[in-house]
Amino acid sequence: MATSRLQKLLKLLESTNESSRKTAAEQICNIAKAHPSQLVSLTRKVHSLLYHANWDTRVAAASTLTGLAEAFPHHSVQSLALAAGGRREQQQTAQVHVDLAAFDLDKVLGSGAPLLASGGQEFDVVDSSLPVAERVAKQRQLLRERIGKCLACTRASSSSSETGGKSSASAYNITAIQQR
Repeated sequence: MATSRLQKLLKLLESTNESSRKTAAEQICNIAKAHPSQLVSLTRKVHSLLYHANWDTRVAAASTLTGLAEAFPHHSVQSLALAAGGRREQQQTAQVHVDLAAFDLDKVLGSGAPLLASGGQEFDVVDSSLPVAERVAKQRQLLRERIGKCLACTRASSSSSETGGKSSASAYNITAIQQR
């Protein structure tokens, strides 16, 4: 089976010789410059080497990706807007500047709303006299009700109260069977 020049260079990135790894990285960048349409495919192949077992191979893959990033232009939002015919005024209004000297952390902490914060109280079971298995089953049922996946949980718990007050563990078993 014939191997291409690129495959050989990728194999050289796994070499034990530092100079051959460096030269292979440079050559891969030259190939990418010559064939920019293949950049995505080439980047994927080099990216897979970032997870190689050998540290030196991972370093060589990283330097190759660095060379590829330096070889190809990066586009900013402003340059793309100008290329698309955008006006300079639109570009200037799109920029947001944060003045860190005027930033008041105490004001943010005092008047800001917590983002995704939880003390965990919403997951606490009030009745600690239940056995551990029933508490776990009740927690699972409450969690499913909160995330909206368990319409059967509410039906099962209401039917268990109608049938003589079975434990919430049996209601959990009913819903687990229904979900299968």
